[in-house]
Amino acid sequence: MKGTKALLKLLEKQGVDTMFGYPGGSVIPIYDEIYDSDIRHVLVRHEQCAAHMADGYARASGTPGVCLATSGPGATNLITGIATAYADSVPMLALTGQVGTGSLGLGAFQEVDAYSLLMPITKHNYRVLNVNRLSHDIKEAWMVSQTGRPGPVHVDLPVDQMNSEMDEFYMDQEYGIKPVPEDLSGLENAVEWIKAAKRPVILVGGGAVNACGAVRDFAESLHAPVDTTLMGMGVIASSYGLNMGPLGMHGRMAA
Repeated sequence: MKGTKALLKLLEKQGVDTMFGYPGGSVIPIYDEIYDSDIRHVLVRHEQCAAHMADGYARASGTPGVCLATSGPGATNLITGIATAYADSVPMLALTGQVGTGSLGLGAFQEVDAYSLLMPITKHNYRVLNVNRLSHDIKEAWMVSQTGRPGPVHVDLPVDQMNSEMDEFYMDQEYGIKPVPEDLSGLENAVEWIKAAKRPVILVGGGAVNACGAVRDFAESLHAPVDTTLMGMGVIASSYGLNMGPLGMHGRMAA
């Protein structure tokens, strides 16, 4: 199976139904395959929009957003959106085209070392130097983006590898890291400390966005005031009488 087709099939297997991107030379072969894919492609007017849209999609859906850009300026235009997702712990899969493996490091047309450039603002990076590693890299990237603290993962796709034939044997191989089991060993101590607290205050962060009801019940059972981070705004309703609002530079003085 051609690498470009395998890429889209692998994304479909992960449940991807929408991706955001802008075409360019090194990813044109991927776009050719999108015609026959079940994935809906949203054409943006600038790659930065693709990254921000993927970020918003992930926040709204709870599953990683996917963005696609070409090599060089396409990859560099993704940076702001990827950095946003990294700062706010949003799962994302950022796919970038790349010059052929034989041209890496030679200053080829639209060559930028996106692998190194994105390393500080992603959880992990992959560069597919062998098309038979594509399945491993996509499956593991998908898992890494959601394991532990969520965040963006980058996969760099050299055009010669994407145009190569991938052995279909690797399509069904199981890869990926196993999620780390939750450690609840300190739960009993936490309960005792909360019971013993004379003036407990609850600080709610963005990690609680899917537990609004539980946070509200917890706050009411303690009759405790609630502060939020900027990412935690909205977890506790403003109508809750002890909602002190966000803290920090842009927060409320009371909080």
